[in-house]
Amino acid sequence: MLGWRKRGPHRRQQRLDIAYPALLAATLVMAILLLSPAGLGRWRWLLAATALPGMVFDYLENASVAAMLDGKRLPRESYDAIVSSGDIALSHVDAEGYRALHRIGGIGGGQTDLTGQRFTRLPF
Repeated sequence: MLGWRKRGPHRRQQRLDIAYPALLAATLVMAILLLSPAGLGRWRWLLAATALPGMVFDYLENASVAAMLDGKRLPRESYDAIVSSGDIALSHVDAEGYRALHRIGGIGGGQTDLTGQRFTRLPF
């Protein structure tokens, strides 16, 4: 979990999200260069460069999540509670072995989940 008991762990996660994509790309580049046959010559570098788009997309994902949360106009201090409540809910769902999730609250007509099944409206 990212920090539902203390505020600190989520802040460490944010710092990790800054360093991780570059570290992963550097590790992959080094591994490809060291493990690929020397006879490939310059092709080794081209093969190693395939790790770079993954780094770029990871940074873009992090930026889009930050933009999405900023768009909610919530104070940044509340992000820990948002992430933590989701962590707690998912941990509970996993621990109880639930096989289906339902949404409670206002939804528009015809909305479906990721599997294409229609949402079930439950009384509150």
